[in-house]
Amino acid sequence: MHKATYEGLNNLPGRENKRNFIIGRGSYVGSHRYAGLWTGDNSSDWDFFQMNISQVLSLGMHALAISGQDIGGFEQSASDDKQKWANPELVIRWTAAGAFLPWFRNHYVRKGRKEFQEVFQYTEWFQTWGKEIPAPQDLYYMVPTICRHYIQLRYRLMQLFYDALFENTLDGLPICRPLFLNDPEDLALYNDKEQFLNNEFFVRKDLLIAPVLHPQSENNNGGKRDVYLPQGSNWYCFVNNSMPLGAVTEGGTTQRNWRSISMILAAMLGITTRISTSVSSRCSIMPHRLPLT
Repeated sequence: MHKATYEGLNNLPGRENKRNFIIGRGSYVGSHRYAGLWTGDNSSDWDFFQMNISQVLSLGMHALAISGQDIGGFEQSASDDKQKWANPELVIRWTAAGAFLPWFRNHYVRKGRKEFQEVFQYTEWFQTWGKEIPAPQDLYYMVPTICRHYIQLRYRLMQLFYDALFENTLDGLPICRPLFLNDPEDLALYNDKEQFLNNEFFVRKDLLIAPVLHPQSENNNGGKRDVYLPQGSNWYCFVNNSMPLGAVTEGGTTQRNWRSISMILAAMLGITTRISTSVSSRCSIMPHRLPLT
């Protein structure tokens, strides 16, 4: 089906020399020549969010550079078939991480099951229908603002994604990469830091992402996490493309219980920058704590 669609569009009158973007649902190794991959119907569960990272990294290593899940989950939670919208904290966390994945789309089923999942509806839907926003209300009010920040940041960094996709056509390296692909000589990644291979990733060789993949609770100190910074680089705090970088942090270290530095939820980021002449450095940003009260 992917190949037929690809060849059909390329031979369609009026589509000569056009770049056709095709996204498929079921796929196999080699189909990257014709289409990207949407991994199918998922549900609004933290397990699927965590799986999203592993799937993209694994598929990228098998030549499928463009892949991903539905942000926020397509179906209702597997544990709650009466769920009318995805958990707001889950949507925030998933959007913050998904903004740095190749396939970034909030997509959900209605058909009498979900009422909404658009980020702006986490306040507007209740206003429109005259209903009270559930507790904790602060969390619902955060959804549009925080998600807007990450959507805008993705577009600010669009050149990074374009560069990574173009390079993929030359050398086959994926857009999103596991840590060992950029830092194969960091032996800790094959030993005591192995656990970070499924919860951190690079965009190209420039951007390190370490999202919070679990709901904040006493078990993770209210939404904090450990972050491993690969060896061989210096790391600097990056917030966006207009604020200055923070202080240097040496690579090969694990940052424990990274906490909030502002009211905005952020994933752990890194971006390559050049200081003075040709010294290449990487940077990172601490995940911001998401207040629940």
